[in-house]
Amino acid sequence: MNELEKAYAALSASHVSDGRAVYSTIPVNAQCVHLLARTPIGEPCLLILLEPQPIPNPPALRLEYISVVHGLTGRVHEGANTEEALFSLVTLHNIEAGLVEAFLRFAKLIALQLPHRAEPDQVATCIRRFVDLLQSLRQQNRRSIQGLWAELFVLSQRADVERWIEGWHEDPRGLHDFVLGDTRVEVKSTSTQQRKHYFSHLQLNAPHGSELWVASLITEPTRSGRSVFDLAQTLRERLGVEANVILDEMVASTLGVDYGKAGEVRFDYARALESLLFFPLARIPKLEEEVPDLVSDVSYCVQLIDSDGQRDLHFA
Repeated sequence: MNELEKAYAALSASHVSDGRAVYSTIPVNAQCVHLLARTPIGEPCLLILLEPQPIPNPPALRLEYISVVHGLTGRVHEGANTEEALFSLVTLHNIEAGLVEAFLRFAKLIALQLPHRAEPDQVATCIRRFVDLLQSLRQQNRRSIQGLWAELFVLSQRADVERWIEGWHEDPRGLHDFVLGDTRVEVKSTSTQQRKHYFSHLQLNAPHGSELWVASLITEPTRSGRSVFDLAQTLRERLGVEANVILDEMVASTLGVDYGKAGEVRFDYARALESLLFFPLARIPKLEEEVPDLVSDVSYCVQLIDSDGQRDLHFA
């Protein structure tokens, strides 16, 4: 449990006094005036301070378990000072531990993107992104936990990690995990001791003028290993706000409904580190003949040989 989660857990629930809701709050962080609170039944909520504007507020939003209301008025008490303020209120109508943890982390990132007193259109844009993040946790997973772990591991080994984050599944329908200018990198993992990986035929036929590499590693399950959330946390410490949001968007949308159990799946970090190799396309066996026009979805298993790979990858 991090410091924000501890502070949130110690918060009293809101209550009604003289017909007004009274919230005990904590700042999202020391650099931010936006606030976290709890509803009377313990649901987490984010209060975003608004800059008063002579224009209508955006419409309220109510989804399955998220609601957003703009233009609420209230008083902020800090010590002996009291200040009238205008808020947008985002509430998670669910107290499941995994969702609350995600809400707190996402709220912190979104709040850091906003000025001290945000304008309604700024809030609407950021809240839409916030809501999409939370909604993605109700969708089907896009890839396995092991596959995501391998991609996060490769990211953790890169000195230019923000550049790699920007090229990470930029097109969700793309063939390769990372597109970095003219260089493409596909990450493959295996829990066996042989580097046998499945590829689609198209994956091993890079576009003209591009360079393709395959990052291969061995992911051994172990209770004492690291989870996707452990790897993501080490990355967060090296990233700016926008890259952090992209990281959380990718983790949430990839895991979907598996988000809550992903922390229980752990892999041996040291084994992955010693096994990581990069293979150029020229050293990867593949079918050379063209696939007929009426044939599609061709895939096959390829075994890579350690001596054909290299320990690191350098490109312009």
